[in-house]
Amino acid sequence: MKQKIYCLLLAIVLAGCMEKNAHSPLVVIHQPLRDQIISNADSLIIDVDIKPAGSSISEYQIKIVNKKGDIVYESLAPCQCAAIHFLQTKQSFFYESSKPPATNSEFVLEICAFLNNGDQICKSVPFKMT
Repeated sequence: MKQKIYCLLLAIVLAGCMEKNAHSPLVVIHQPLRDQIISNADSLIIDVDIKPAGSSISEYQIKIVNKKGDIVYESLAPCQCAAIHFLQTKQSFFYESSKPPATNSEFVLEICAFLNNGDQICKSVPFKMT
C-alpha cells in the first residue's frame, strides 16, 4: 500500500515539473507556416509574437531542430521587458543544405518564453527545407 502511495506522489511531482503550457496560445508563430517548404537558397523568416498573461518575459529561446533531434540553430535572448506584456521578434535564418535539391529535410521551429513568474510558454511548428 505504501508503495502505491509513493508511486502516486512521484507521478504527481513529475507531472508538476513538466513544462507548463507546452503549446501555448500565448505564443503565435506567423512564419514559418506549418509544413511550409523553403528553398535551399532562401532565408527562413522567423516571425513570432509572445503575449504572456499575468506576467512579463525574462528571456526567450528560438531553436531549430532537425528530424534526428540535432539542434541546427539556437538563440537565447535575455529581455529587458519587466513591464512589457507583448514581444514581437522577427529574425532571418540561413541554412544551406548539402543534400540534393529534390530532397526535403524536415525541421521544427521551437519558441519558448521564460516568464518572470517562473512559468514557461512554448510553441513549435514543423517545416521543410529543400
